[in-house]
Amino acid sequence: MAVTFDDATNRLAPEAVKIFENHFGSKLVHLLGYRSMWAFIGQKYVEHDGEHEKYTLKKANEEWGAQADVNGCFSIPLSQKKQPSNFGGMPYQNLCMVPRVCESNEVAVHIESGHSAKKSKISPRFCFDGKTMLGDHKIDSVRPAKRGLNFLVVDPQTAEVVSSGSFDTYESSINDKKCADFLRSVGPGMMVLGGTFDEASKELGYDTKRELQSLGASKIQDLGYREMWAFIGQKGINGHTPYEKVSEDFNDGWGIKAEIWQCIPKFINGSSVTNTVMGLKKKTEFCQKYHPNFREMCSPVNIHRPIMPLKLDDESLASNPAYSTPIIVVPGSDLEALQRTLESLIALPGLQSHLVVVILEGNFAQPNELVGVYNFRTQYVKAKSQYLYALHAGMEEAMGLFPKSEYFLIIEEYVEVAPDFLRYFSQTMHLLEDETILSISAWNEHGFKHTSGDTGLLYRSDTFPGYGWLLRRSVWKNEMKKNEANCCIDQTWRGWLKDDKRKNRESIVPDVSRVKRSLKPGIYEDRPFLEEYLSNRTMTSDPGTEPSRVFYLKLVEYEKYMKQLVKEGIPLDRNLLIGCDTLGKTSLDLSGFTRGAYTLFYRQDSATDFKVLVKLAKCLGIYIYNGDTVRGLHKGVLRLVYQGQQLVLVGTKSPYYQYKPITAVPY
Repeated sequence: MAVTFDDATNRLAPEAVKIFENHFGSKLVHLLGYRSMWAFIGQKYVEHDGEHEKYTLKKANEEWGAQADVNGCFSIPLSQKKQPSNFGGMPYQNLCMVPRVCESNEVAVHIESGHSAKKSKISPRFCFDGKTMLGDHKIDSVRPAKRGLNFLVVDPQTAEVVSSGSFDTYESSINDKKCADFLRSVGPGMMVLGGTFDEASKELGYDTKRELQSLGASKIQDLGYREMWAFIGQKGINGHTPYEKVSEDFNDGWGIKAEIWQCIPKFINGSSVTNTVMGLKKKTEFCQKYHPNFREMCSPVNIHRPIMPLKLDDESLASNPAYSTPIIVVPGSDLEALQRTLESLIALPGLQSHLVVVILEGNFAQPNELVGVYNFRTQYVKAKSQYLYALHAGMEEAMGLFPKSEYFLIIEEYVEVAPDFLRYFSQTMHLLEDETILSISAWNEHGFKHTSGDTGLLYRSDTFPGYGWLLRRSVWKNEMKKNEANCCIDQTWRGWLKDDKRKNRESIVPDVSRVKRSLKPGIYEDRPFLEEYLSNRTMTSDPGTEPSRVFYLKLVEYEKYMKQLVKEGIPLDRNLLIGCDTLGKTSLDLSGFTRGAYTLFYRQDSATDFKVLVKLAKCLGIYIYNGDTVRGLHKGVLRLVYQGQQLVLVGTKSPYYQYKPITAVPY
C-alpha cells in the first residue's frame, strides 16, 4: 500500500517507478507530477486492472492535487499472479529478491547481515545468482554462519563458491589473523561477499581491515560494537566498492540489518573519490568520551576534519622502500603528546597506516581508542619504570611484527614529524648501504634558528642524535639487543653507541630537522637544559622539500667533497673574533656577507683536544653538550649554517686541515 503526501516526485528515482510498474502492476505511477496525489495497492507479480490505484493531477489554481483514495474489501491475492515470463524476468526465488532483471555482465546478489528480530538471532544470508549459498544451516560445502565475520569467495563468471570462512573476531585476536590470511589468499578477480553476525568488532584488528581495504572496503574501518555490516568486494578492485553498508541504528541491543540487494557488475568499478566521512565516526565518539584531555583535536574547528592517510604526491616514489618501511612509535604515557605525534604522521603523503606500530605500556581503553582513531596498529609491552626501557622493549616487539624488514623508522615520545619526513628518508635510505654509516637521523642537534637553515644540506656526524631515526635491524640485533646497558643506557639525544662502540661509523643528519620535540611537562632533572635545548628550532614545513647532493654522503665521496670545501672555502679573518678573547662573545654578523662557504680554523694539541673549539662555540652561540663538548663533528670538522651562511670549523689535527689556504691562520 502506497500513498503520496505533499510532493513525492522531486527525487523519485526512475528505478523506483519501474519497480512499481514491472513488479507490482502500477499503470499510473509514471504520470506523477508536482504535488499530484496517488494511492495504490499492489502485490508482487499481480496484474492490475485499475481498481486498486487512483491518481489526481494538481490543477493550476490548486496548492495540491485532490485527494486520491482506494477503499473497499479486496480478496487476497488481489488477482491471479502473473507468470514470470510475462515480465521477461526470472522467478522470485531465482532473483535473490533483486528488483530487476540483471544484464549479462551483472549478477544478482542479496547480502543480509545477521540481526535481531523479536529477541531472536537471525543468521546472515547470502544469495548469489539466484542461489542461497550461506545461511543458518550447511549448504553444500558451506558451513552455517557463525558469530563474527562471515565470507564467501565466489567466481563471478561461473557463480561457483571458491571458498568460505567464518571468523569469531569477538572472541580472539587469533581469529583476526586467521581472517586476514584467508582474505589474503583470495585469487584475482574473485568476488568476496561478507557479513557480520552478533558481534564482530571487539578483536577485529588492523590485519583484517587492511586486507578488506584492498578488496574495496572502507566502512569496516569504523565498525562499532554489535553494528551490522554487509559487503561485496573484489580482488583487484581499484578504489572503494560502492557495495558496502554499516547499520548503526539499534534494535534490542543489536544493530539493525545491513542489506545489499541489487545487480552487481561482474567487474566492480571502485570509487577513486575518498569518502570524507570516513574516519570521522571513531573520532567523534572518542571526543565525546575524552574531550577534556584532547581540547585541540576535539575543538569545534577540528572535530569534523576527517582522519585519513594522504595519497602519495609524487608517483615516481611509489616503489621507493621508504614508503614500505615500518614506523615504530614509542610514546610514553602522555596521551596528548601521542595525539600530536599521530596527527603529524597521518598528514604524511604516501603513509601506509598498517606500517605504523604504536607501542603501549599495558592494554588500556583510552590509548587503544586514540590509536584506533588514526587506524594505526598497537603492540603492548609491560609497564616500565623508565621510558628508555619501554623504548628498548617496544623496538624488539615491533620488529617481530615485520620479520622481513631490514630497516625501521623509530619515533620517540613528544616528537612530531615534518610533512616531508618520508620524502627525506626516500632520498637518504640507500646511504645505509655504506657500512660506515650507522643511522640516518631526522634531528640535528645544532638545528637552531641561528645555526641552521638550508633544507637541502646534509652532514656526516659522529653523534647518534635520536628522537627520529632510521636503523638497520642488524645493528639492533647484533649490537644493541641484550647489550643496552653498555650501548644505549642514556636517552638517545645524549647518544647511543658512543666512542669505540661506534666503530668509526657516523650518522647522517639534516641541517634543518625533519622532526620537532616538545618539552615534557613536570619537574625533572633535565628540564632546565631541555628548555633551552628545544627552543628556537627549525623544522621543514613543505612536503615537497628534498635534500640535495645526497650522493656525496657516502664516505669516499664525502671526503673528496670536504677536501674541496676546505680548499675553496673563504677563510674568516680571525680579527673578526677578537671579542671572543676579551668579552667571550662576538659581534660577527655573516648575514650581510656574500653568499658562500666560510671556513674557520682552530688550534688543537691532539685529535681529541677541542678546548679552543668549545671556546669558539661559546663565543658564537653554538650548542655545547654538557657545557664542555661540541658534538656533531666529522673528523674534527663542524659544519653549520650560521646566520644564513655555511660555516665550516676545521681543527688543526683534522686530516682536512692540510687543504686550507696558505693565508688562513688558525684561531
